[in-house]
Amino acid sequence: MLQALIFDFDGIIVDTESPELVSYEELYAQYDVEFPVDTWIATVGGELTFNAYTYLQKAVGHPLDIDEIRTWRRQRHWELTKQESLCPGVMDYLRAAQERSWKIGLASSSPKTWVLPLLEQHNLLPFFDAIVTADQVAQVKPNPELYNRALMEVDVAANKAVAIEDSVNGLRAAKAAGMYCVVVPNPVTVKLAWPQGLEDLRLHSLAEVSLADLADRLLGS
Repeated sequence: MLQALIFDFDGIIVDTESPELVSYEELYAQYDVEFPVDTWIATVGGELTFNAYTYLQKAVGHPLDIDEIRTWRRQRHWELTKQESLCPGVMDYLRAAQERSWKIGLASSSPKTWVLPLLEQHNLLPFFDAIVTADQVAQVKPNPELYNRALMEVDVAANKAVAIEDSVNGLRAAKAAGMYCVVVPNPVTVKLAWPQGLEDLRLHSLAEVSLADLADRLLGS
């Protein structure tokens, strides 16, 4: 029997990644520089190893006020993200997990200052038994620490828990923690080079199947 559902946040509960890409592209357009999408996408869902601001400064060939452009870009990202609805199927899964008395957790490579206001905006905080974010661990995804901590907080064994992920970094983290992992790529992460056969199930959207059907597919695999 499965006993827990642990969500990634960005791109799974709210598509924050498409607005983030738009914010970077708008910033770069101000300097007539093409944003290196493929380089950036590879870091989605995990440790930020690509510095978009120093890359831009090198491309334009003169010093930029990094603090100013970072502030502008982050504010633009926030403005766009606040206009996003919940991803399809999310509310149905939260309600279904509660009805089945499953524990519900969240494991995000983003900080609490980003995650909590958006959960609150969509009235989702009461659903979660555990919320684990980047500021609570030493290493984010693909390291399994976020998932290990979420599993500990919901007090469910890894082999009885399902992670819902949209990125390769998240998939690797969930599998390293010993969990089932359902992959639901968003318009940004669908472009990633996905490892073959690592996920337990891939969906176009959580609205594609019910939680009950998903559980049956995982346990029957």
